[in-house]
Amino acid sequence: MSTLLTPVFLHIVWCALLYALLTVARAPVVWGVGRSKNGSNPFHSIQPKISANLSNQFEWPMFFHIACLRIANRNG
Repeated sequence: MSTLLTPVFLHIVWCALLYALLTVARAPVVWGVGRSKNGSNPFHSIQPKISANLSNQFEWPMFFHIACLRIANRNG
């Protein structure tokens, strides 16, 4: 059972990491922290990619979580 729940745990860790990266990428716009000398956001080009990746983590992977938990409950 623990081998089945390892990917679920790693996915949760990945989502937490993406949230942290998105917070850092948006900090210059929201809080003004890390803003370039000309006032622009140095993370402007990667912020949409991080946001899209995070959004994708709540589509098909959620079905994976449900399937893993159902299998774990059935076997445990």
